[in-house]
Amino acid sequence: MHEVRLWARAYGRNAIAIEREVSTHRETNLLGDTGRCPFGAFERGVRPMEVSVINLQHKIAVEPNFIREVVRDVLSLEGQRNSPDVSIALVDNAYIRVLNREYRGADQATDVLAFPMEPDRDGFAEPALGDVVISVERAREQARQFRHPLRRELALLAIHGVLHLLGYEDETEAGAAAMWSRQKMLLEKILGVRARDAR
Repeated sequence: MHEVRLWARAYGRNAIAIEREVSTHRETNLLGDTGRCPFGAFERGVRPMEVSVINLQHKIAVEPNFIREVVRDVLSLEGQRNSPDVSIALVDNAYIRVLNREYRGADQATDVLAFPMEPDRDGFAEPALGDVVISVERAREQARQFRHPLRRELALLAIHGVLHLLGYEDETEAGAAAMWSRQKMLLEKILGVRARDAR
């Protein structure tokens, strides 16, 4: 229930509803081989400051350590010296479609979702920024579309997700312009190459 309460706090959902949701996901094997939800890097009584990357898809080869280093670099470049916990889940299109439908009301796959950790009613916040879910399948599709390596697309999506956790938004024209500019700069700094587009 400890993790269930964290998810409920993060997403504003009733803890019992979240617990039922997790059980349903386990029954339908949406959690992959690990049998646990990617949300939250916490274990009972243990709160390490870390970047947790879990690969819940097996269709496409990925490098979790590469994603972890990208996220750490973003936190450092954004001034997060005492890096808060961030969880990254690498999933397939079917998995992210379930989350996109449940939390955003869009019944379709997307490339990345970000779930910031929010304080509870008493203003208490866990030492975590939140969780980012990336569809590796969609990342590969977009990498092919824009003709660049999958690693670059995954880095871009990880950066995009973490920026959302840090408070950036892309729902308004001004917000999107600021966010795209920042993520392009971060991508160039982290990968050491010039980004070809503003994605």
